[in-house]
Amino acid sequence: MPPVRSAALCWGQHHHVLRYLGTPPESRHEAHITTSFPLPDGCTAAHARAALTHLVRRHEVLRTVYDLTATPVPRQLVLPPGPPPVVEVSAGDDPAAEVARLTRTPFAPDREGPMRACLITAGGRLRRLHLVFNHLAFDDVALDLLAAELTTLLAARVAGRPAELPPVADQPVDLATYEATASPAPALTHWRRLITELPDDIHTARRPSADAARSARSAWRRVSDELPDGGDEFRRPSAETDAAHGAGGRVVGELPDGGNAARRPSVEAAAAGAAAEGTAAPAAPAAHGAWRRVGDELPDDGHEFRRPSAEADAAHGAGGRVGGELSDGGDVARRSPVEVDAARSAWRRVRDELPDGGNAARRPSAEAARSAWLRVGDELPDGGHASRRPPAEASAGAGAGEAPAHSASFTVPGLLADARVVAERHRVWPSAVHVAAHAVALAAHSGGRRVAVRLYTSQRPASGFPDVLTCMSHPLLCPLDLTDDPTFGEVVRSAADRVREAMDHAHVPFALIDEAVAAESAARGRSVRVANELNFLDNAPRSCRTRRERWVWNAPPLDWARAGSDLYLRVYEWSDGVTLALQALDSVLDRAGVERTLRGHAALLAAHRDPATDLRISDAVRLFDPAKADPPAPSTPRPCPSPNSGRAR
Repeated sequence: MPPVRSAALCWGQHHHVLRYLGTPPESRHEAHITTSFPLPDGCTAAHARAALTHLVRRHEVLRTVYDLTATPVPRQLVLPPGPPPVVEVSAGDDPAAEVARLTRTPFAPDREGPMRACLITAGGRLRRLHLVFNHLAFDDVALDLLAAELTTLLAARVAGRPAELPPVADQPVDLATYEATASPAPALTHWRRLITELPDDIHTARRPSADAARSARSAWRRVSDELPDGGDEFRRPSAETDAAHGAGGRVVGELPDGGNAARRPSVEAAAAGAAAEGTAAPAAPAAHGAWRRVGDELPDDGHEFRRPSAEADAAHGAGGRVGGELSDGGDVARRSPVEVDAARSAWRRVRDELPDGGNAARRPSAEAARSAWLRVGDELPDGGHASRRPPAEASAGAGAGEAPAHSASFTVPGLLADARVVAERHRVWPSAVHVAAHAVALAAHSGGRRVAVRLYTSQRPASGFPDVLTCMSHPLLCPLDLTDDPTFGEVVRSAADRVREAMDHAHVPFALIDEAVAAESAARGRSVRVANELNFLDNAPRSCRTRRERWVWNAPPLDWARAGSDLYLRVYEWSDGVTLALQALDSVLDRAGVERTLRGHAALLAAHRDPATDLRISDAVRLFDPAKADPPAPSTPRPCPSPNSGRAR
């Protein structure tokens, strides 16, 4: 079908195109926007189909496809109007599965419109309308505009009267045509200057180094390859050897029926053998888990890179931990060659002496041996190594605290009033208060005093096209310098300046900012990476539906972990509370760090509700470390100031 109009992509779409294409197809649904739309009484499937067709005819974005391979730049192609594809499923036919399919299937931007619809019926009556949107074409403001029009259209259809909607002034192609002649130079000048103020990658200390990874791989080779005949696999029948010869030595954990645990004596026999030697009975599932974590499913650079480089170089690899924790004691890295040989013998007892049955009872101490195995991976900084595996592998075998990324949400009713009181005192928007609190959290986590976030900012005010129905938001840079130990109030005012600057200079192609950051990295010879994202979502007038603090650990965000961000903090403002929702790669913030970040954020604002309190940053960061400060008392709901104190959107 030939397009009726076309243009280059709008500037606000650039970030989402890059993110979408940079994410593996199986994880792209992480960027989809889903909603279950409320229906008026008496609404039928025919009413819903007619209303959606009306919207597709009215808004070109709903019938636009994207040629992302066009040269010299990708283009948007508007197709002729027509009824949108709508799936209808009965409540008795597993509608959840159909909704999941629509939600998780990647969009095909070159041939599929950016909206999917599913009508769920029961007994011939419409019960629910579920919509899925491609973020490339929609942001929150565009969705709010579309939802308001859909509400009006459905009400009119049910009542049997014409719908009254204002005319559409501008379409996305009109915005793109304007941008083709507009110059981003003034905004880029601002951002290029600001980029010189960015800190180096604040998570460098926690990221794996190539040298440490190489040293760790060598250590693993010393653990297994220096044993007679290349390890312990030669002890097994050939079929098991083939199965065990996986990445990193998938020695035991991936064998059928649970690896070598299946070859050990029964739990009862193992317990009896252990009792005969006065040791504790082995736990086969724990040993199986330890084996899997030691060598299984390693990516290209293994898991040992979680050690600091100096430690990896100094220690005699993972073998040192196993030998060092057995009953003869000591650290293999500190021993003489004779002691090293003795430690290797300990390894052979742990790994090689598995002919026709387990060896747990033969170890000097079953409990010590199990501890030694766990210390191969689990005593590394910030806990465990499974979190370094590719997300799909981690999800298959990782337990709590061992995922590649973590996600939690913390709902605090009193935080709404706390943020507004602080904002009112400093005459800023509440969003600036949350930016400042998150900056303090990053400083506490990284140990540095120069931090930066990417703040999701709307281009609508700066562009002059506030009502165009398309995506007009992307993250812009917000550096904050806390090196002079300012007070929190000073940080709040500085954050407000940065938010205002971002809004004033928001209308710029994201790709050009990304290129400028890369150029700054090249000029410094160091990584200038800012992938800590912050977004504000206004959910009023809806309620947070709790009067007490509510903490929730969410499922590990495995798909988000592939999308290129380090941290993503969402601040949801309800009519009666605030929810802080944080996703974080374990490589930059572990599970405990996620909890410290969110609870510290709330505690910091609660402390500054008192007008007499204005902590220096050196004192404020202690609120994020429970070892250095008493935990804050639970917040209780407090009266909120007037809503006229404002929200930043």
